[in-house]
Amino acid sequence: MELLGDVNAAGSPAAAADERIAGQLHPSGHRLAGFTSTLSGVAAEDGGTPDRAVLAVTSATSGYQTLDAAGAVLAAGAPSPERRLRLVLVFVDGQWRVSDILAVRASGEGPG
Repeated sequence: MELLGDVNAAGSPAAAADERIAGQLHPSGHRLAGFTSTLSGVAAEDGGTPDRAVLAVTSATSGYQTLDAAGAVLAAGAPSPERRLRLVLVFVDGQWRVSDILAVRASGEGPG
């Protein structure tokens, strides 16, 4: 969860979503183990600017475990199937950061 601060734009919807998850885990000392997200089919959409870009991607996540503070497994999460997303990126302090993650409707057009 700590690495997400290096990926998300501060104050963005993406950062807020990850902070909500962290807020559920940290007070109890719980953590996720083995969670990864893989992106493929990455393509820039038209209309980008020097400070903002939207990428069409295919995303899949691995299975993972929720562990307690002692490392005992509390729950297991299944891998997710691939799904199409749109990543909104903003250029902040010389680096691209994730601002928002938008679902794509089943038709494959626009946010869902």
